Amino acid sequence: MIGYPRPANTILSNAEFITNDRGAIYHLDLLPGQLAETILLVGDPERVKMIGDRFDRVDHVATHREFHTITGQLKGTKLSVVSTGIGVDNIDIVLNEIDALFNIDFETKTIKEKLTSVRFIRLGTSGCMQPDIKVGEIVVSKYALGYDGLPFHYEGQFTPEEVDLTKSLLESVNWPSAFADPYIVAAGPSLIELLSDLGHGGITVTANGFYGPQNRQLRLPSSRMDLLDGFRDFRQGDLRVINFEMETSGLYAMASMLGHEAITLCTLLANRATFEFVENPLTHVERMVDVVLNRLTR
Repeated sequence: MIGYPRPANTILSNAEFITNDRGAIYHLDLLPGQLAETILLVGDPERVKMIGDRFDRVDHVATHREFHTITGQLKGTKLSVVSTGIGVDNIDIVLNEIDALFNIDFETKTIKEKLTSVRFIRLGTSGCMQPDIKVGEIVVSKYALGYDGLPFHYEGQFTPEEVDLTKSLLESVNWPSAFADPYIVAAGPSLIELLSDLGHGGITVTANGFYGPQNRQLRLPSSRMDLLDGFRDFRQGDLRVINFEMETSGLYAMASMLGHEAITLCTLLANRATFEFVENPLTHVERMVDVVLNRLTR
């Protein structure tokens, strides 16, 4: 996806660029210089400590609401880990505020001329749609399919490849007219090159809820129980939809429009086709974390 950010030296109002009483960015409670340029994103705040405990040195810790941060070093590589909480709406907050920490001058409240590109690696958990993939394995999201509408609130456009994939999806799946328009966004190319061999590569669906939007039914029935089957059957060459979670499409869209790169790796905790759930989920998540950390610091 291509974004059209506001020009350098634009002065931001206090209502747009919001800081707290100590001058830190409003939600994350961070100041410039307190994040590394490689940032691990997790949903669960508890996972921040689990990853931070693996660092050789911790330089900064911050906690505000569901947003927990640890910055440190591992094998001489500076890394940060930040929790986003659940959902694309939180991704909108986290990506904008992290970008501001690097690319807005906090003293003058102006957009910098020299911009910094950040690497975001989301480490998450998800459910699998394909019966041939086992629980406990890792999925690398080469593309994300979203229907939350977030990128349409910004000035940007999708690449021809992303447009073609979305058109193919609409031709394959009976898309509900009551739903927001779907979109597909690619992962960061350099991160795909670095990490794609660590798991099954494919398309990840980002659902805008955990129950009905993922065809789970408690007291309320889901309105489109056929949608999961439509995703499972979709093919574009050797690409297929493998899993679904709740953050990646927003992450990819926001990162690419802001000039950053992002990728998601997820441990599969459940397989909706075979009705399996993994034993000892934490063991599999920790294995994914260690594999990715080793790759980032080798």
